[in-house]
This record gives sequence, C-alpha cells and structure tokens, in this order.
Amino acid sequence: MSSTTAGGGERRPDPLDLASYEAFFQQAPIAIVMVRPDRTIRLNRAAERLYGRTNEEMQRLAFTPNAPWIPADQEAIWADMRRRVAAGERMEGVRHAFLRPDGERREGESSSIPIVLPDGSSAGVVTIITDLTDRLSLEAQLRHSQKMEALGRLAGGIAHDFNNVLMGILGYAEIVVADARDARVEVRDAEQVLVATRRAIDLARRLTAFARREATRTEIVDVGEMIEGIAPLLKRLAPESIGIDTQLAPNQFVRVDRSELEQALINLAVNAIDAMPRGGRLTIEVEPVELDATHAANHVGEKPGPHVMIAVSDTGQGMDEATRARIFEPFYTTKPVGEGTGLGLAMVFGAVERAGGRVWVYSELGRGTSFKVYLPLGGEVPPADESSADELVPGGTESILVLEDDELVRDVVARALRRLGYDVTAASLPSEAIELARDKRFDLLITDVVMPEMTGDALAREIRAARPDLPVVFMSGYTAGILDLDIGPLDVFASKPLTAGRIARAVRDALDRGRRTGTR
Repeated sequence: MSSTTAGGGERRPDPLDLASYEAFFQQAPIAIVMVRPDRTIRLNRAAERLYGRTNEEMQRLAFTPNAPWIPADQEAIWADMRRRVAAGERMEGVRHAFLRPDGERREGESSSIPIVLPDGSSAGVVTIITDLTDRLSLEAQLRHSQKMEALGRLAGGIAHDFNNVLMGILGYAEIVVADARDARVEVRDAEQVLVATRRAIDLARRLTAFARREATRTEIVDVGEMIEGIAPLLKRLAPESIGIDTQLAPNQFVRVDRSELEQALINLAVNAIDAMPRGGRLTIEVEPVELDATHAANHVGEKPGPHVMIAVSDTGQGMDEATRARIFEPFYTTKPVGEGTGLGLAMVFGAVERAGGRVWVYSELGRGTSFKVYLPLGGEVPPADESSADELVPGGTESILVLEDDELVRDVVARALRRLGYDVTAASLPSEAIELARDKRFDLLITDVVMPEMTGDALAREIRAARPDLPVVFMSGYTAGILDLDIGPLDVFASKPLTAGRIARAVRDALDRGRRTGTR
C-alpha cells in the first residue's frame, strides 16, 4: 500500500491500495473490529450487523465497564479480552457471549492479531468475531437427534422386557387376588409382584436418565458403576449373535457430564455392533492408567498424570487407514444412505474433549477396532446415598397434607404414612389443598409438582405466604433439573416411583429440617 518516488527513497501511501483495503474491510462477510493504540475503534459492516449497533455507539461505549452488550455472567471474560486487546496481545479462539439491543443473546468466538509496522511500532489490533450461535444450537439438536436414534433402536428390546415384567406383575397379582378371596395368600406370591415391579422401575429409570435433556452439569462419576448401569441397554441393542463382556476396575472416578459420557459410550457400542453383522464380541474395559510425560509429549492435547482408560473393542470388520483418519469428521459415514448420520463419533470426540480427555483408535481390516477413551482421574468416592434404602424408618404423629392429582399415587402415599402413625389429610387439587391449609395448621406438605391449576412449587409459595416455616416434600417423575425447582433449606425432593421406605425417609428428613431451623 505504498509507492516510491522518482528519487527512490521516500515511500508514500498508494491511494488505490488504500481504497482497495477499505473496500475489503467493509465488504468482508465476517465481523472485523480494529482497535488502534489510542483505543479508537472501527467496525466493518458485518460487525455492525452482528452486534446490532452502529460504529459510533460501539466507539463511545467500547471500554466502559457497563457496556450494554456485556451479559452479567460474562463481565470477567470481557474484562480480560479488553485488557489483552489494549496490550496488543494475540488471542485465539476466545469464547464469549454478547447481547444485541433487542436483548437477544449471541455466542461468539474472537481471535485477535496485533499489527506491527516496519519500524516496530504498533498500529493496533485486528479482531475477527465468528458468530457461533446457530452452530451451537444445531450441535445441541444433533446431539439430541443422535440420542433419539439410539432410543429408537432400544425401543424394541425395552418393549420386550416391559411385556415380560408386566406379565409377571399381572400373573402374580391375579394369583394374590384369587388366594385372598379364599383367605390363603402366600407371602412369596406378593413378594414376586414387588420384585417384578422393581424391575419395571429400573427399566424406566435407565431409559428416562438416558433420554433426558438437561443443561450440562458435571459430577463425580464412578465409570465402572456407570457402565454397569447402561449394560442392560446395550444388550437390547445387540443381536444374540454378539456377546458383550465387561471388565471394570472398581472405584475409577472422573468429573464429567454423566449423560453426555453415557451417550458417547452408547455411540461407540452402536458402531461396534454395526461393524459385526455376522456376530462377534463387544468388550468394554475400565482400568486405571498413568500417562507419563513422554506419552503426553507424543500425543497432542494429553497431560501426564493418573487417568481412567475406557476401551470399547469389537471383533468386526475393522477400518483401513483412510477411513480411520476421517472417522471423527462430522457427517462422515461409511454406512449406506439413510442408515447413518455420520455424527456419532464426532459427538464422542466432542464429549470426551469437554471432559478434558482424549480418544485413541486402533483398527485392522478383518480383525476389529478398539476405541480407547482417556479421562483424567477426577475425584474421591462420593458419600453413599442412603435414601434409596427400602427399610421403613420410625414414624411419627405429625399432621401431613398430601396433594397428588393421581388417585392411585395419592392413596399409596396416604396409606403408607398412616401405617407409620402420621395424621394424614389428602387432597386431589391445589385449590382443595389451599382451603385445607387455611383451616388446619399442618406440620408438613407433600405435593406433586406437575398438576392441574398450578404447579407444586407455586402452591407451596402460596401456602407459605401465611406459613413460611412449613417444610415441603416435592414428588415428581421428572428430575429436579428439568423442573428447575428452587430447593430451599426446608424442602426435600423425592423422585417417583417411591417405595414406602423412601416416602417415610423423605417425610422424616423434611420434618427434621424444620426442627433444625428452629422455626417450628
């Protein structure tokens, strides 16, 4: 963008080059922001469209602490980006969010390049902003689509198992009813109804845990225990010609999004099963490994230290080198049209990376394939959950208001608590419960969450307007995360289905919380 005078020494800007540069800057399809050393800024047209703000407005507010496009949860990120830009530092792939004037939140990624003149002085920083909003939304939809695809494959096997379980429940229940008429009921027959019912509950719980759509939440997970939990689902996916072996080291804990890791392992298992159309063996292993500094140096992105290795191996068709090099590419698939999305392994790669791990694959044509997932060891043994125990706890004499719109559930809860000595009043609708609470001072409220008229948490707020010290047990077939319940110090959440023992424990826990707060 310069020219030389006839004398050959002095260089001046070439107006034609400057015009070309300006045209490029303004017409570029990607958002570009220039920040000069004096902190004056320029946005190209794409950046103005992205932010929904004019160059003048952005210039005026660019470095103010409360700029209107900065969300409250992004203040630290923006402060760091501003510091780095003002210092002329290079940035690569910094994820951030911003607000448009209409309140719409967009997700972006910024990379900055410092501009250095021939004499070594700074001409400022050029930042390129990529709008990730639509891509992230599409990725979330695709993850859910992949999950639904796996659920579709599970449906046949699950329906088969449920029919077997229901046949057992129905058969033994008919025997119990017939024997009751003759006053000769055998305890063993009634116990078989309970056994079959628990099998049905376990099937439903595994299926709903796999299908749920919740925000990403990391937790400490025992990998072996998690795989034991999804193994029954994997067996529904595999034909009888495929055997499934598990070799799981105990007490291997990692910090991950449990649902996302489950989905990743199911995707690997589905791929393995599809690679063995004539049968074979699927092996899932978990073992502790120590990655040394030499190994980490030779594998991009890996860090030395204790890890958990999860291996998913098959004796199937295997892959050639060209296929293996592309398997993690989105939409790449070797399956016939209509039989695969090409997203399964891409999602495995993303899930493992988000957990701070890496995936390694080895394959030989005609011999099979092994995927190895390395996750950093991430925590100690979580405290044991005693709430699932079925033994009845000591009862009480407190007065309890039970609100449940399902008659069968309402009757079971009320009868279980009355057997423990509690004074129980039952209601089928929130309006009825509100009237009862006005006439009587109850020691505890037990309520369903999703009901006609109003939700359980809305009902609790209304009753607590006059009784702020009232403990509450919320019951629901949904998870607390999906319901977005605000669980307070006087609240207990109990997931349906509930045994008599779990109902009693939840009640005792809530009543004891009320006493510990000193408000009752």
